[in-house]
Amino acid sequence: MTSELKSEKEINMIRGKMLVAAATKEELAEFLTYVTAIEVLVEEASNEDFYGTRGWQHRLGWED
Repeated sequence: MTSELKSEKEINMIRGKMLVAAATKEELAEFLTYVTAIEVLVEEASNEDFYGTRGWQHRLGWED
């Protein structure tokens, strides 16, 4: 993961480009870095039981 994440404005611009299939490979990689950072934050919050006993993975249908 890169040391600095894009700003909210930059991420939203990449989202827009993704919607029209105009994002570059570099922009896609930057977006995935952002998604990974969000996943880490959500996982850390799971340890505090913010999402109930079933967790955020259950809410997304990822739980086995």
